[in-house]
Amino acid sequence: MKTFKDFISEEKFQPSDLKIKKTDTATYKAYHKRRVVGKTIVDYPQENQPEGTISIFKTVTHPDYRKRGVMSHMYDHIEKDTGKRLVPSSALSDDGFEFWKRYRPEAVKNDLRMHKDKLLGKEVEGKSGKAIIKSVCAG
Repeated sequence: MKTFKDFISEEKFQPSDLKIKKTDTATYKAYHKRRVVGKTIVDYPQENQPEGTISIFKTVTHPDYRKRGVMSHMYDHIEKDTGKRLVPSSALSDDGFEFWKRYRPEAVKNDLRMHKDKLLGKEVEGKSGKAIIKSVCAG
């Protein structure tokens, strides 16, 4: 018996097949054949945010649609709809970080995960004394 994932894999899905709808003042959803396959929330300008940008957070893509262009298409649509450039949330998951590294690398250039190789094993000193950096992760 074929699963939904098998069906989607065989289908010639294109991000342009998506219908993007703004469902309330801050939520956008991507639909493929009446099924929600992506969702994100825009956070209108905050203090210390670059002029002309809006932040994206709580982004979710249906597992069967990941790495198939859903969020790239959706983010492009949101930028056209709002006239603002999207920037990632400061609380970016590891999956989100990997997406933004490909989609818009300059948006995550200051994320510590971009400098992981330089940081791991480095000795630092803090209030509690000296320590060795053992991992760099979302936080």
